[in-house]
Amino acid sequence: MEKYFVIKTTFKSKIEAKKIAKILLKNKLIACAQISTIESLYLWQENLVDEKEFLLTLKTKIDLYKKVEKVILQNHSYLVPQIIMLPIKNGSQP
Repeated sequence: MEKYFVIKTTFKSKIEAKKIAKILLKNKLIACAQISTIESLYLWQENLVDEKEFLLTLKTKIDLYKKVEKVILQNHSYLVPQIIMLPIKNGSQP
């Protein structure tokens, strides 16, 4: 089983993404956060949405996932935020 994971979540503003990343870093729940500007298309309440969002990519350990998820859910402005966890199969050791 993998020990390290990437968590991906999206936000409507860069300010909100940075706020949550800083909370997670200050509480030592993640090792790193990256924010990217993306264009998202999805269905929400029977409507097609096409909007700019900010993707927050977080690197953490498996045993910290629930705590990271809790912080995201407590501080996120979306009713149903995307929170996806992907295993890191391999990477540079340093």
